[in-house]
Amino acid sequence: MKIGKKIRQFGEENFASNVEFAKALKIKREQLYPYFQNRVIPGGEILRRLYDLGCDIHWLLADKKPPKTKSDPTKKISQLVEENKSLRRKIDQIEKILKSK
Repeated sequence: MKIGKKIRQFGEENFASNVEFAKALKIKREQLYPYFQNRVIPGGEILRRLYDLGCDIHWLLADKKPPKTKSDPTKKISQLVEENKSLRRKIDQIEKILKSK
């Protein structure tokens, strides 16, 4: 999804009208449409204002859709524990080889 569609989507989901969205961004309503149509890419100031309004800037600028759910930290910890065990086994094997020489 292009950035203009994402800006429009953010505005529609968080404001009752484009007038309110423009006021929140501190721009005129007419200035929204070039953003919506991808004729103007938002600069740092508009991006900061969008962020201040609660827009996820990473989602806004990314080409991919954001994940629908956050990753499970417990699952990630389990994966890291298993990876740590595997690495420790490999280190032990290397130590045994070095001691046998």
